Amino acid sequence: MRQRHDVRRRISLTGQYAALDGAQTGTENLTMMGRLLHLPARDVRARVRQLLAEFDLADAA
Repeated sequence: MRQRHDVRRRISLTGQYAALDGAQTGTENLTMMGRLLHLPARDVRARVRQLLAEFDLADAA
C-alpha cells in the first residue's frame, strides 16, 4: 500500500485542462491544490504565502 502512495505523491496531479480556475484568486487556487494533496492546513497557508512572494504574485492573491 505504501508504494501506491509514493507513486501518487511523485506524479502529483493536474486538472483536466491543466489551468487555474479563473473564478478563484491565486491564494484559492494554490490552497485547493494543497488540500487535494492532503497537506496540513498550516503548511498550505505558509506555502501559499511563500509561492506568491517567490513568484511576485501578490497582485494575484
